Amino acid sequence: MRPDFEDAIWPVTLHRRSGGVLQELHHAGCWVPKGGEATLTTAEARVQMATHDVRPCDACQPERFLAPYA
Repeated sequence: MRPDFEDAIWPVTLHRRSGGVLQELHHAGCWVPKGGEATLTTAEARVQMATHDVRPCDACQPERFLAPYA
């Protein structure tokens, strides 16, 4: 992970579906969130992604930034 992402915030949008609520994780520069959404810290985002509590946004693919930096 790049050092500058350690202090990043990650917006989470909610989408109501017939099976429940889908939580979608975004990076801060994504065009999908409109503002006012709940946010996660980088550490929280990693845990939520690992436990599948949030789904990564197809548009911005935040998982690219949460993976270890090579």
